[in-house]
Amino acid sequence: MLKHIYALFGLLVIGLVISACSVPTGASPQVRPTSGAHADELFLACIEAEGWTAEIDPRDGGVIAEYPAAQNDKYLEDSEQCAREIGTFDPPELTREQYGQIYGALVEASSCLTELGYDVPSAPSLAVFIETKAQWSPFAQLPQMGMDEFDEAVAQCPQPQIW
Repeated sequence: MLKHIYALFGLLVIGLVISACSVPTGASPQVRPTSGAHADELFLACIEAEGWTAEIDPRDGGVIAEYPAAQNDKYLEDSEQCAREIGTFDPPELTREQYGQIYGALVEASSCLTELGYDVPSAPSLAVFIETKAQWSPFAQLPQMGMDEFDEAVAQCPQPQIW
């Protein structure tokens, strides 16, 4: 079984490339989260409506789902769509300078993760990072792992927040 953590930092995780879910029964695509906790609740309702078993992490928020490794691609599709529908997938408008600061912090985190022994693909160019609206993160490239291991990796290599 794999555990997948959908963590919201502010209202969005940088570059969390997650993928396809429908609006839960009775919910409206116009509903937008008013806080990180509210975003977790909306995401949880959406992902559960797609048939996944998940829960909100009581330690620090975010939605945790556990599923067989063979279903990883489908989970990622469903979770990306849920994030799009609740409005947490698309980052806010940023200046080139802000993109550069975020990019630098993520490249630094990527180097740190590599030093810890994780196989993290190379960063895209800054131009591609800006073009894709900050949708790359070395944390999204980490292998599936337990929460404790993920928390330890983030403790050693902080994941920058941008909103």
